[in-house]
Amino acid sequence: MALVNNCQKRLLLGFNILLGIVGVLVLLCALLGGTVKQDDPNSSIGLVMIGVIGVVAVLLSLMGVYGVNKENICMLKTCIGIMATGTVFFFYIGINTAISKAEVMENLREHLPRMMNEENLREDIMVLQAHRRCCGIVSYNDWGSEIPDTCKCPSFELNPSQCTEVKTTEDRSKWEISPVSDTVRIYREACGPLILETVDFTLKATFGVFVGLGFFTLIGIVLSCLTIHQIKNTQSSRFQETTCDNRFHL
Repeated sequence: MALVNNCQKRLLLGFNILLGIVGVLVLLCALLGGTVKQDDPNSSIGLVMIGVIGVVAVLLSLMGVYGVNKENICMLKTCIGIMATGTVFFFYIGINTAISKAEVMENLREHLPRMMNEENLREDIMVLQAHRRCCGIVSYNDWGSEIPDTCKCPSFELNPSQCTEVKTTEDRSKWEISPVSDTVRIYREACGPLILETVDFTLKATFGVFVGLGFFTLIGIVLSCLTIHQIKNTQSSRFQETTCDNRFHL
């Protein structure tokens, strides 16, 4: 005979199934991210951490489903311990991200103008310009006498507000007006503000995701505790009934 009512059992089962789905999605994100070339060691460490979270979530989901179906208090307590650890971890990452956000953004603002001086970053900036349709970090003048093709705006007829016109020498090697000059259309917007906007969104998203996961696992802890409490109460009631019946027969 079941020790837990069907409504509460279904709630906890639904939670564990949802946890498993989240774990699979997180694991897929880590695997897909691993297929992209990662030059930054920190990115690889982050992907490994995400993958570990996904695997733990899937295993925890399976343990939770087993614990609920078998009404196994030991298994449910193990799940509670793992979820409690996860809750502390998620809240720590989320809160730490929120606290350090202002400092990270300030350091990035100070570093942005110096990015053009680092040769190893110039190629990344060129890729960013083509992808985000921008030119330079502070302005197009960051490139000095060099005019990268990724700065050129081919969509002037379709979207003129996205482009601006500058004068160059005949060989298009300098950003200046000369007796023999030519007009080049480049992207109007600089990449610096877009980088800041992306990092700001990423930090906010990180805070939201980890705090959300913290509350999600907290719900699982509460449901598991209620289930254990109900199992113990039902077992205690049955034990008392059995004891009374034995005394009555005696």
